[in-house]
Amino acid sequence: MCDQITLGKYVLSHKPVIIREDQINIHGHFHNMSQDHWEPELKAILTQNHYLFSLEKTKYAPVNLENAISNNLVQKTLDVKIRIIK
Repeated sequence: MCDQITLGKYVLSHKPVIIREDQINIHGHFHNMSQDHWEPELKAILTQNHYLFSLEKTKYAPVNLENAISNNLVQKTLDVKIRIIK
């Protein structure tokens, strides 16, 4: 169990975390909720280097990180629009 794992420039975490400018945070936590349901303290730390990885996009199946990135299964967190929970 751990809060985050750093692999090169990537910081993998459940919730968004504070990162350096040269890092990319791939996180979950928000699933497919609209931004108005996100915790204000987490929204406050988001940058253009935060990417949301929502398990709903993979039907809760494990995926290879490189495939997830190349198949657009991660998206810039700040660009997330309202999505409907299914």
